[in-house]
Amino acid sequence: MILDRLAKPTEVMRPGMQVSSFFERCIRYNVSGLPYVNEQGILCGRLSMRHLFRETCIPPYLLRTAHFLGDDIDAVNIPHQQAFDLLARSVDPFVLKQYAFASPNSPIIKGLAMMEQFGTNYIFIVDGSDYHGIVTRQDIARRMIEATKDFIL
Repeated sequence: MILDRLAKPTEVMRPGMQVSSFFERCIRYNVSGLPYVNEQGILCGRLSMRHLFRETCIPPYLLRTAHFLGDDIDAVNIPHQQAFDLLARSVDPFVLKQYAFASPNSPIIKGLAMMEQFGTNYIFIVDGSDYHGIVTRQDIARRMIEATKDFIL
């Protein structure tokens, strides 16, 4: 099975777009990251929900002590105004320049290996400068279940 058969097209993020648009698109396509293209429409990075939340919502001291936190830490919750401010910000400062990608004819095993290498749950399918879509680990797991559901051991 090749990756292109699993790729689901998504929109891309562009310079100047807001974080709210990024979140809305991730929710719409059920993905945790999206490709970022420059002014010429050339893929040059990615946006990651994990990275964005880590950079804007989680104080560094909480990362080091997260396993000690209880459920009553309202004092360090995300205030409404901070959430509004974050959603209105440009995505540009949060673009990660490195991203996992593969050609449409790449086998699934390459996609999984690339995801692991980049520490991500998705890979972009790119043919030259043409973005085809995204494949997630969930897409691969779903395909494995579908392909073997009628197989009897």
